[in-house]
Amino acid sequence: MDLTTLMASLPELITGAMCVLFRLVSIFVIGIPFGYHTAVPMRVKVFLMLHISTVMVAALGFPSVDVGNAGPIGWLVVLAPEILLGLSMGFIVRLVLWTAEGLGTLVAMSVGLAFAQSVDPGTGIQSTAVGKIANMMAILLMLSLNTHLEVIGALFGSFHRYPPGQVPNFTHSTLEIANLGGVFIAESLRLAAPVVACGLVIYLVLAVISRVAPQMNLFAIGFPMLIMGGLTAFGLSLPDIAAVWVSDFSTMGERLVVFIVSGRVT
Repeated sequence: MDLTTLMASLPELITGAMCVLFRLVSIFVIGIPFGYHTAVPMRVKVFLMLHISTVMVAALGFPSVDVGNAGPIGWLVVLAPEILLGLSMGFIVRLVLWTAEGLGTLVAMSVGLAFAQSVDPGTGIQSTAVGKIANMMAILLMLSLNTHLEVIGALFGSFHRYPPGQVPNFTHSTLEIANLGGVFIAESLRLAAPVVACGLVIYLVLAVISRVAPQMNLFAIGFPMLIMGGLTAFGLSLPDIAAVWVSDFSTMGERLVVFIVSGRVT
């Protein structure tokens, strides 16, 4: 390719590279901890996104996308589907991490620690102390299982199914993504069930004590019993919780591949 031909095709090459970058950034800012967690410096995030997108552009053979003379409207038509596809894939990944947050919130409510809420500096979301611990555990487990690499691999595979500039038709999958959110909410409820049951038993014991010995100060003995019993039940159920998260993270790459190929969410 001579210099004249290269200069003539430069706008199409830039558009193709922008499509790759926007799809990558969209999945990073919502689904991968390196992209949305504030503990990672912004310059590191920018370097990672630019580096990975450059490698993908080179691996894809420098794809070119022609927007014609449409101007900003053409750029919007081309880049908007890339952003939506990346956000959809990232949302599927983030649902598992939100399961951990929901689990921690339910545990905190069950043991009487729901009032201990603050803004998480890592995510910018107000959550309980137990929720922060559960969320960090899920993030560390995700990174230890190399799920983030599987997500990036699934993203690269999406360019073979839907090349840059090609609009995927996933209108029928929006309801399935919403249903998947319901599945993970139910999963957080199941994981928190032992702690909720333990808290209920302790409340029943305290109710009986209040009837048998009304002179006892339930606030002095009930609150420590509730916290100690609930956190003990939470600690004993951690191996089963970790097993469920390992299963979810291990199948994340397959779930994204199915979503890319068929638009179905499993």
